Amino acid sequence: MEYSLEELKNRYRAIRLFEEGSEEEEKKRVGQTVCGFDFDPGHCRLCMYHDTCAGRIRGARSAGWQRRMQSFRALNELELAIRNSLNEKQSRQEPPGAGGSELPRRRRYGRPDPEEEQLLALLAKVLRTLARSPVVQNTNDANRAEEACRIFKDLYYSTGDPEYREQMESCRLLVSRMR
Repeated sequence: MEYSLEELKNRYRAIRLFEEGSEEEEKKRVGQTVCGFDFDPGHCRLCMYHDTCAGRIRGARSAGWQRRMQSFRALNELELAIRNSLNEKQSRQEPPGAGGSELPRRRRYGRPDPEEEQLLALLAKVLRTLARSPVVQNTNDANRAEEACRIFKDLYYSTGDPEYREQMESCRLLVSRMR
């Protein structure tokens, strides 16, 4: 099933808003203690509410990790949907009788049509977001960041848009930090 570009963009925005909201909520919940002071495992052992606060904080961190996993799964599904849309779009552009055994390749450095350009940019943003996720960084997987960097590089060289150059540079920094 092919999704429209707007549906894919809206899904990406919704996932990002969910991530931002869950991070803020986790920070708020972790900072709450019964006595009102900041939680410090070394000093709070003297407090009579220590077990209550520690349990709350463990629960908040666990819930935060579950929300990160939900957004990670949603981003993976979005990545597959974007790739499927790109493959369907490119297969429609393939000349008849060209043989369907190989996946069609996008022309390198040729200017893509506007919808394909936006799909590629969205795919690169999703890949970069996945690469920044603590779920991926724990496994030390920089492949997504490298692929996002390549996509932004291709888009920059084919369109000349300085925004893609900035995105490419941020991906390069991310890749260098992950290595």
